[in-house]
Amino acid sequence: MASKQMRCPECGSAVAANDIRSPSFTCKQCHRELSMPRRYWLIVRLSTVPVAFLLCFALGLRGIMLFVVCAAALPLVGGLVVIPLSYRLFPPTLERYLPEGSLGLGSK
Repeated sequence: MASKQMRCPECGSAVAANDIRSPSFTCKQCHRELSMPRRYWLIVRLSTVPVAFLLCFALGLRGIMLFVVCAAALPLVGGLVVIPLSYRLFPPTLERYLPEGSLGLGSK
C-alpha cells in the first residue's frame, strides 16, 4: 500500500519517518524547525491503549494481570507497533514548530 509522503511545509522536501522527533525536529533541506500536529500525537497515543489491551487479551491474559501487563506494555506497543503503523497508514501533515506559549509572530 503506497502512502502519502510526509513533506516539509516550508520547502516541500520529503521527510523520512525516522527523522521525526518530539516535540520538534529540523528539516534536512531548509533547516526549519518542524513538528507534527498535537492532535495527531494525541490520536496516536490514545490508539495505543486499545491496541495494547487487545494484544494482551489475545495472549491469554485475564483479570488483574491483563491490566497490569497492558499498562506496562503501553510504551513498547506504542513505539514498536502503533507509531510506525500510523506513520505508514496515516502520515501526518507536518507544520512549522511553534514553542509552547508562542503566538508564531516571529520572523519567517
